[in-house]
Amino acid sequence: MFEFRHLLYLQNGKVSACKMKRIITVISFIVLCLQLTAQSLPPVRKTEENRNRGKIGNTYTGTSGKLLDTKGNTVGFDALPTQIGNYDDKKMKAIEKRFEDRKWEDEKLAWDAASGLDTADAYRKYLARFPGGAHVPQAKKRLTDLSVNDIFKGSHNTLPAIERTEPDDFSETSTIVIENVTGMMLTVMFSGVDSRTVTIAPDSRESVTIKNGSYRIAASVPAPSIQPFAGNGCFNGGRYDTGFCIVRGGMR
Repeated sequence: MFEFRHLLYLQNGKVSACKMKRIITVISFIVLCLQLTAQSLPPVRKTEENRNRGKIGNTYTGTSGKLLDTKGNTVGFDALPTQIGNYDDKKMKAIEKRFEDRKWEDEKLAWDAASGLDTADAYRKYLARFPGGAHVPQAKKRLTDLSVNDIFKGSHNTLPAIERTEPDDFSETSTIVIENVTGMMLTVMFSGVDSRTVTIAPDSRESVTIKNGSYRIAASVPAPSIQPFAGNGCFNGGRYDTGFCIVRGGMR
């Protein structure tokens, strides 16, 4: 057996809940389409032209932004269940998929979706679609925090304290030098005030500089049979050194 080793040790009788959900989904999709359309179309001077451009199915928006029918009358919420109630499950699923796909085409909406879901997969999707997006730093930090949380929740070895080799009490940052002699790609994550993820190639070393403070730390290699390390660390300025290797048998 191989082990990963550290070197240093509304009802109201009218609208059912189902219909209300459909109402919300359809209205949300309409609003999203209008927002995306407004971003791509040039300004329209005439009210009638603006209304014609805003047509969606049997309704469209006027200059006031209200939901109107084809005759220009405001559509009340009491009338919506009759129309939306005709959508069957297949149509609703199609609308939901279109809604999901469209919101990931706009950077702001994609970030709202990712932060709202607050999952690692959602942040990875945002980063893949918008690598230069305005919220990349926040997405990377939250992705690191969630990944570290996952390791702490599962089976892991305890990470020993990382050695402070060159103290600098006047520095506001700490530099951690990490050596990888595992023979595999090594990922080390620091979750705290300045969350970072660093990947080190086999038989090499990398350094990461973070703000001083307390951190939750996790280290792993891409081998399901090898448990990751997880632990806590406090950095107070200067240089710290650590390293990881894989050994046969139990911990020594």
